Amino acid sequence: MRTILVLATLALCALAQGRLPVLGATILYPEGRRASAFLYHDAYREARARVRRVTGALPPQGVSIELVKDSAALTAALGKRGAAPVPPWVAGVALPGHQLIVIRLDLRTPAPARVEGLLAHELCHIVAHHVVSIPGATPIPRWLDEGLAQHAEGRVFSPEAANLAMRAFFGQLLSLSELERSFPRTEGASALAYAQSESFVNWLAKTGPTRQRLPRLLAALKQGHSVKRAVRDIFLRSIDELEASWRSDLRSDRSWMPATIGQLLVGALIAVVVVMGASRIVLRRRALREQWAHEEAGESGDDPAARNAPPGQHPTGRRPPIRRLRGDEDPPGV
Repeated sequence: MRTILVLATLALCALAQGRLPVLGATILYPEGRRASAFLYHDAYREARARVRRVTGALPPQGVSIELVKDSAALTAALGKRGAAPVPPWVAGVALPGHQLIVIRLDLRTPAPARVEGLLAHELCHIVAHHVVSIPGATPIPRWLDEGLAQHAEGRVFSPEAANLAMRAFFGQLLSLSELERSFPRTEGASALAYAQSESFVNWLAKTGPTRQRLPRLLAALKQGHSVKRAVRDIFLRSIDELEASWRSDLRSDRSWMPATIGQLLVGALIAVVVVMGASRIVLRRRALREQWAHEEAGESGDDPAARNAPPGQHPTGRRPPIRRLRGDEDPPGV
């Protein structure tokens, strides 16, 4: 009975979805979100062109782009295909085995440029895996897969890019071998892995004696060459040498130093102000305690000034009060 209900629910959801064809692909969208679907429809042509420039190949026929409302709907869509859940900050996922892209519609900035970049990113995953999907091809390493996708996305600024030079300077980068099969799943470590992949692939695109380096690299993997052999054939250096040169270039970038030094100086100034304020409070409390102790000692007769004062003179210099004796009443009128 439960199985029937689940199938009925999925059927109703499928009926509620709208369909929008575009250049051999189909955009699926939830009811009431046709305007959002047209954003992706209009962006698909340029996203497709970007992916072709990066990979040298076009998307296969029959790609589906499923737009969902939010993170929960994204998780549900992945679960229907047997895919593992993703962190809540993920905006889109590509499932190359299903020729499917699932994208959330609750993006913070659904501007055309953002839509085009996100679509190119996920579409590049589909194309790259399709290229190496034939028998005998070499699987694409994760750093290359993500690096190609971000290269196709064409971001002007990566949030973690500014930290890469500093991390390289202090030897805190991940190695490519660590990014061969998978990425970390925590947001901070994952962001670093994405930034490194993007930086290295962008660097590779500008390195070497020939043009079309990235499409040639993907084509070599399609022919069954290992990553090491493909890299050496195209870039005339080993992948270890290329990684070392890339790290060296990052270390030579000192643009992060002024901002970091400025932040350190501001932090040091704040620390000095806090210490001075705390010291002033401590000294003031100590002075108050000494004053209170002095006053208490004077009241109890233990004040040294009271012991050393001349007879008849008050130690504070004030005249002591006059005590009247019986019979010394003032005359009338006084």
